Amino acid sequence: NPIAIIKAIRSSSLFILGGGSLLQNSTSSRSLNYYLLILRIANLFGRKVLLYANGIGPLHGDTAKDKCRLALSHTDAAGFRDSDSFKLAKTLLPPSAYSYLTCDPALLIIPHKPVKNRITVIIRGEDACETLSSAIKGAITKFLGRISTSTEIAFVPMNLKKDEKAARRLARSMPFKSIIFKTSDTADLIGFI
Repeated sequence: NPIAIIKAIRSSSLFILGGGSLLQNSTSSRSLNYYLLILRIANLFGRKVLLYANGIGPLHGDTAKDKCRLALSHTDAAGFRDSDSFKLAKTLLPPSAYSYLTCDPALLIIPHKPVKNRITVIIRGEDACETLSSAIKGAITKFLGRISTSTEIAFVPMNLKKDEKAARRLARSMPFKSIIFKTSDTADLIGFI
């Protein structure tokens, strides 16, 4: 609803672009253009702009980077939840913007359940490949050989549509017992992790 968005931004004193990897075009250029347009609207009305615990990238092509640079040209402060985004942002933000490295604020959610000894593997579906599977298997096997307590191994798909298939495939390929934990409830997910 473009009119509602414009009214909301116009009546605000600060525009916060919330966390997530919103500024990227690997899933589609449409979502990138949407968020850049909202940033441009905030700029148009002279609102202060804060990027809050964002991820940036991947940005494919110089046009996407140029669009980001233009939309971010009036950013006042920006927090990034990973070092790659932080480095990329340095090339896109104006020198006057205060930028900092932070964590994903979802980690601040208080767990609902007590946590037992667990190794949680969170993988994006598009990253799952033979090489990564082998590396995960080797690392966990090595770790399990060094500890004396029983440890649960859990594969957790964050995006149920994109990641669950990869998580199941990885769990099946492991030489040890592992589980799949899936939920759409954020508090349960953070509590589990």
